Amino acid sequence: MKTRKLVTIGISCVAAFTLSVAPASAGESVSVGVTHSDCTVVGHMAAEGSFSDNGDIFNSHDTCSDGHSSVLQVDATPLSPNENDYDWKIQVTTGAGTSKDVPHNYSEGTQVGIRACVYEGSTKLRCSLWKFGRA
Repeated sequence: MKTRKLVTIGISCVAAFTLSVAPASAGESVSVGVTHSDCTVVGHMAAEGSFSDNGDIFNSHDTCSDGHSSVLQVDATPLSPNENDYDWKIQVTTGAGTSKDVPHNYSEGTQVGIRACVYEGSTKLRCSLWKFGRA
């Protein structure tokens, strides 16, 4: 009886230890940027955006004094098959050097796509390619 109890306790301890050292679902942060011809500084990004898997924070940043808005488009699992469809966006209209952070809680392991865009009002002028991270 004592042997059976010790074996059961031993197995339980090994299982608990294995679970405690197993890696958590690793997220992946990503960032993007896009240039635009109205941004006259050579090689300067007109708009930038990022996704931080630590807290699921999204950021859109207007980096150029060109009179256009910076937009971060977000698409998450299930991803849209159409590259111009997305779930939601952050638009920064307050001028160069300004940004906006938006937290959005996704389940661990959710694939998250972002792309930075330059807008004139509600008209999309140019966007980066989609980049993908994981919550």
